[in-house]
Amino acid sequence: MSKSVFISSTSLDLKKYRQAAIEVCLNLGFTPIAMENFEAMGVGATEGSKRKLKDADLYVGIIAHRYGYIESGHDRSVTEIEFDYAGERGLDRLCFIVEPTYRWPKTAYDRRNAEKLAEFKAKIDKSVIRSLFTTVDDFRQKLTMALVNWQEWRTARSGELDAVFATLPDDVPNRPEALIGRDELAAEVNSLLDKGKRVLLQGFGGMGKTALAAAVAAERIAAGKGAVLWLRAGSEDRDGLLAAMARPFNAQQTVSKETGSANQARVVRLLLAEHRVKLVVLDDAWNARALTQLLNVNAIPSGIPVIVTSRSRFTGLTRLDVGRLERPASLELLCHYGEPEWRSEPDADALCEKLGDHTYAVRVAGLTLALDGLTPSELLERIAAAPWKLAAPEGAEEEGRTSVEELLNTSLYGLDPEARAVFLAFGAFFTSSATPEMLSLYMNIEVNAVEDALNRLQRRGLAERMTESGERVIEYRIHDLAYSYARSQATPEDQRLALDAATNYLQRYREPRPENFAALRSELDNFMGAATYALAVGRYNDVQRFADWLYRNFDTDTSEGFLHLQGYATLATSLLSQAAAASEALRQPQKQAYYLGSLGSAYRDLGQVRAGMKVYRQALKIYRDLHDTAGEGITLGRLGIAYRLLGQAQPAIEHLEQALAISRQVGDNRSEGINLANLGIAYRLLGNVDAAIDHLQQALEIARRREDVRGEAINLGNIGDIYRDMHRQDDAIHTYDRALTIARETGDRRGEGINMGRLGDAYRGLKRYDQAISFLAEALSIARETGDKRGEAINLGRMGDTYRDQGQLEQAIGHHERALKIAQQMDDRRGEGYSLLDLGADYRYQGEYKRALEYFQLSRAVFEGLGMTNRVEHVDNCIADVRAKLDGG
Repeated sequence: MSKSVFISSTSLDLKKYRQAAIEVCLNLGFTPIAMENFEAMGVGATEGSKRKLKDADLYVGIIAHRYGYIESGHDRSVTEIEFDYAGERGLDRLCFIVEPTYRWPKTAYDRRNAEKLAEFKAKIDKSVIRSLFTTVDDFRQKLTMALVNWQEWRTARSGELDAVFATLPDDVPNRPEALIGRDELAAEVNSLLDKGKRVLLQGFGGMGKTALAAAVAAERIAAGKGAVLWLRAGSEDRDGLLAAMARPFNAQQTVSKETGSANQARVVRLLLAEHRVKLVVLDDAWNARALTQLLNVNAIPSGIPVIVTSRSRFTGLTRLDVGRLERPASLELLCHYGEPEWRSEPDADALCEKLGDHTYAVRVAGLTLALDGLTPSELLERIAAAPWKLAAPEGAEEEGRTSVEELLNTSLYGLDPEARAVFLAFGAFFTSSATPEMLSLYMNIEVNAVEDALNRLQRRGLAERMTESGERVIEYRIHDLAYSYARSQATPEDQRLALDAATNYLQRYREPRPENFAALRSELDNFMGAATYALAVGRYNDVQRFADWLYRNFDTDTSEGFLHLQGYATLATSLLSQAAAASEALRQPQKQAYYLGSLGSAYRDLGQVRAGMKVYRQALKIYRDLHDTAGEGITLGRLGIAYRLLGQAQPAIEHLEQALAISRQVGDNRSEGINLANLGIAYRLLGNVDAAIDHLQQALEIARRREDVRGEAINLGNIGDIYRDMHRQDDAIHTYDRALTIARETGDRRGEGINMGRLGDAYRGLKRYDQAISFLAEALSIARETGDKRGEAINLGRMGDTYRDQGQLEQAIGHHERALKIAQQMDDRRGEGYSLLDLGADYRYQGEYKRALEYFQLSRAVFEGLGMTNRVEHVDNCIADVRAKLDGG
C-alpha cells in the first residue's frame, strides 16, 4: 500500500518547491497530500489541514522566510499548527529550512511575523533533525534522499507480523531471564491493567519496554489472570493488524472476507471473547494512525486491558515512561554480566552514569567488561580515549544520551579491525540484517572471515544470529540502536558499494531454481531497498537488473523468476513499477513496455485483474507506437488471459486468436504454446471439449519440444481438468500428479498449490473424502501464503463441495459463502457464478428450496451475461428440479 506524505509550507513563496515535493513523492511511489489537491470541506483551513493529516503516514515541512496565514480564532499559523498536530499524531516529521545566507526575494519575507517565525524555527530545531536547502534542485535531491532513508528505516522494522496466543508463561515471546530494576514499574503496570486500562510503555530504543511487557504478561498468566494475545505491531496498517490478531486462531481469512472495518473488528472482538483473552500486547508499535484506528473500531473489547510498547507517544492511552534505570538497578544489570563486587566500586557507578543508565548500553558494557577482562575503570578510560566522536543515534538527541554513542564507539575501538569493519558494514545496507555472504561481497573478504567476525560481534551483544531454517540461509541482525548508529557512519560511496554487493549477490542466485530460493529470501528486504536507492540516485540499469533477475529473467528463455514462483506478487508490483519508471527515464520504451506487461501479470496474480488490464493496455499502446509486432502479440495474449479470468470467454478467444496469429507470424514458439493453452482453457469455459483438448495437446507438444518442463506441467494440469469434467478421475489424478511433481522440482510454489487443489477435487469425485480434505487444506494454505486470492476462493469452493457430499451442509455453506465474498471483492464474475451455484446446491440438499431457487437464478444471470451457455443449461436443469419440488410440496 502506498504511503501518504503530507506536504506543509506557506503557499505562493514556495510554489516551485511544493511542486518539486509532489513530483519527488510520485516518482518514489508515495502519495502526496498537498493543499493544491484539497477538495472543498466546508471547514476552515486549520481544521481542513488536520483532517488531511489524519490520513498521512509522514509529514514533510518546507519553511523559508514567511510565517504563514493565521486563521481567525488561532494564535499560530496554519503551517505551525500542521507541524504540531503531526507531532501529536506520532507522525515522523522531515523538515527543510532555507539556508539563512541563501539569496531570497525581498518580497517573500514576512517582517510583521518575524519573531513568531524565529520561534517556530527554534521549535523545529529542538524537536526534529532538519536539513537546510537552497535551490529547487538542491531541495529536490535532499528530499529524495530523506524519503529513501525513511523508507529504508521502515523496512528495517517491517516483515511478517508475529502474533502469539499465550496460555502458559513460557508461551510469551521475548520473556527476559531476569527483569532487573523494573519492579516498581511492573507493579504500576499490573495495577492499571487490573483496572482495565490501556497502558503505553513509551521510551527510547533499548530501554527494555518489550522485556517489561513480556515479564508482566507471563506473570499474569502464572497468576491465573487469563490468556494473552501478543502481537508485534511494527509499522503495519489497521487491516494488517486485524488480520494478524486473528492468525493464532486460524481465522485471518474470516476477518479478510468481511467488508468494512467495523465488521472485521467485530470478528476479532468475538475471537478474543471466545478464546478468553484477558490481555492484549501490541509490541513495538510505530504506526500511530493504525493504532488509533484499531482502538477506535473497538476490535479489543473495553473490558480487556492493553499494553502498547513504542518509542512514540500516542493519545488515548495511560502512558508510563520506561526511562533510564535507577542507579542501583543499572549497577545490578552491569554486575549481572560482570562481577558482583562492582556494585560498591565508584568507577562502576561512574560508568553507569557515563552510559546514562541506558539498559541496552549497560548490557553491552557488561559484556565488553566480561569478554575483554576489563575493570570499570579501564573501560571508562577507553571511552575517554575514543578516537572519534559521531552524531548520536537516530532519536537520541532529545534524550541527550550521547554516551550511548560513546559506548558503541568504545565497543568498536575494543574490537579487532575486521570485526569493527563488519559491524560498520551493516550501516551501508538497506535493512538491519544481512547474510555473511552479502557482507563478504561488500567488504571483498572471505565469507569465513566475515562469519568469525560476526561471532565475535554476537558475543558482545552487537549482532544477533537469526534462526536458520530450510526457507532461509544464515543471517545476522544488529539491534535497531546499533543500526541507526552504523547508518550515521555510511557515506554515499558506502551505499554505492552496498548496491553493487546486492546486485552481485543476486547475480549469483538469479536462476529460478529451488536451491537458490533460501539465499534470495533472506536478502529480499535488501534487494527492495537497493532498488529504491538505485532509482533515487539515477542508477536505472541496476533497477532493471533487480526486476529482470527477480521477476522476469530476460536473459533466458523463461519468464518466471523467484518473486513469481514463490508468490511475492505484492513485492513484484513495487519492483516492476520502479523498473518501468527507470526504463522511461532511460528513454527505453520497449523495456518500459516489458515491465508494464509484467506489472499487469503481478496485479493479475494478486487477483486484481482489471488493474492488470489497465497496465496491459499501456504496454500495448507503446508496442503499437513502436510497431513492435511481437510485443503487441504477447500483450494481446495477456489481455486474452485477463478476459478469460473474468469469465468473458468470447473476448478472451478473440484476443488470444490475434495473439496466436502474431506468434506464428514472428516465429515465437513459446508464445504460440501459451496462446494455444489459454485458448484451450477458454474453449473449456464454453463447454467445447473437443476444441479445448485439441488446443491443449498442441500446447503440450510445443512445451515438450522446447524442453519447457514448467510449460509441460501447466498444460498437463489443464488437460487433467478436462479429464475431471469427463468424470475420468483416475486419468485426472495421474495427470495432476505429474504436474505436481514438476512444480515441486522447479520450485513453483503457486503451481504446487494449484495442482494440490486439483487433486483434492479429483479425490472428492472418487468419494475419497479424507484425501480430498487433506489436499485441499494444503492448497488453501499455499494460496494464502502466496497471495493467490483466486486460488483461495476456488479451494474454498472445493472444500465446501466436499463437505456437502458428506452431508455436512453448514460447513459447506460457510465455505461457499467465503468463496463468494472473495469472488465479489475481486470482481470475478465467473467465480461469483460458480459460488452462487454451489450455494443453491447446498440449500437444495438442505431442503430449503426457495433459497436454493434464489441462488440458482442469480447464478444463471451471471453465466448468461458471460455467454457461458453450457453452464446456463446446467443451471436451468437445477431450477427446473427445484421448482418441481416446490410445486410438489
